[in-house]
Amino acid sequence: MGVAAAALLAGGVSAQAALIDFTAFPVGTPGPLMGSVGGISWTLSGTPQQVQVPQACDGPANGLACVNDGVGISGPEITGNGRAYATITFSQNVALVGAYFYDLFIAADGSNAEIAYIAKGMTDTIPGDVTVNADETFENNNGFKFQDGFKLVGDTFSFFVDPNGNDNVGRPDAALAALDIAPVPLPAGGLLIASALGGLGLLRRKQKAARLANA
Repeated sequence: MGVAAAALLAGGVSAQAALIDFTAFPVGTPGPLMGSVGGISWTLSGTPQQVQVPQACDGPANGLACVNDGVGISGPEITGNGRAYATITFSQNVALVGAYFYDLFIAADGSNAEIAYIAKGMTDTIPGDVTVNADETFENNNGFKFQDGFKLVGDTFSFFVDPNGNDNVGRPDAALAALDIAPVPLPAGGLLIASALGGLGLLRRKQKAARLANA
């Protein structure tokens, strides 16, 4: 049993990232949004008002469900000049390794651009831990942006928009579409404990076999 436990714990280190797709919720679903992935439950809420999915998807991107156009707060998007932010809380620590946004644009003349941020904890403190810069010029396609190449470990993460960046059309804003999360690797100390348990179990079996042989 000890050996099996060690194998299971070690196996969790190499497990693949899982997708949480907020665009799969039906339009009009009230916040907070809730779900689970890999046995880990999560809740997505909003500040200062609740998250919303009030708008149909403009166009699919990167394999997302595209039932709705991503999460907003008090509207179809998270606004920067309203100091609004969305927060996801997990039932245990995870590694956040990817984020998907819609409606993140560069101004048509290239003079300005919308910027989203990702941060550990419940916060909207700029610049956050990860900066997400727009790739698409307004109004080209759907403002989709996939950000990876980072790893934030914790049980709470926030998403917000810079009030100073803009596409020069309306307000600085963006919609949170999806997240990639991965299991947190077991600390080295935990692996040592699991290995020790496995060794102890093996030793006990050998001792029992020796006693039976000498009986």
